Amino acid sequence: MRAQLARPAFSRIADLEIAYLPYGELERRKAISRFGSALKAIKSISRALS
Repeated sequence: MRAQLARPAFSRIADLEIAYLPYGELERRKAISRFGSALKAIKSISRALS
């Protein structure tokens, strides 16, 4: 995936500030659910796509 994003066609992807949630972080879903349905908890454990 990183190799594809390095292609010139995707050169502006960093401008979009895309982040992803690693599958391993889903193990903490019970703790995350205590924060409600807002995206703040999800954004705090997500990682920037670079």
